[in-house]
Amino acid sequence: MDLPAEEGLMKQGGQVRRAEDLTEHNLGRARIREEHLLEVETGYRSGSRFWARPDEPRPAFDPAWTTLTERRLAKVAELNDLDGREAMQLGLERISVRTLKRMSAQHSEHGVAGLADGRWTARGLGTVPSRRKWRRRSWRCTRSHCTARG
Repeated sequence: MDLPAEEGLMKQGGQVRRAEDLTEHNLGRARIREEHLLEVETGYRSGSRFWARPDEPRPAFDPAWTTLTERRLAKVAELNDLDGREAMQLGLERISVRTLKRMSAQHSEHGVAGLADGRWTARGLGTVPSRRKWRRRSWRCTRSHCTARG
């Protein structure tokens, strides 16, 4: 019996990602993504002016002077200027305003785990193996069947 999606355990196509499903390294990566997203939404990487860093809010992200759209555009420009390896490490080598909107929706629904790249948790969630694995299994099965027939 499947649990309803509202329970936060199952969704169409598999289990919902949870922070507990992430390794320490990947949870750290998701938290960095969360900081970027919170800076866009609130102007502060912590998500609140009460826990602001000394240099916050930065001019491009100051909610008193910029709109959400302007902050999203500034974040896209900032992330696109990251060193290639750093961007790849965060899974943000290709970022757009639409990506930020999707990330925001996932964060609202699933918290920090919603910001994790799906490939970071695929092994432990009962996802379907890649096509390559299916092809390999199919080939082995066909080969064993044909050789068994003699």
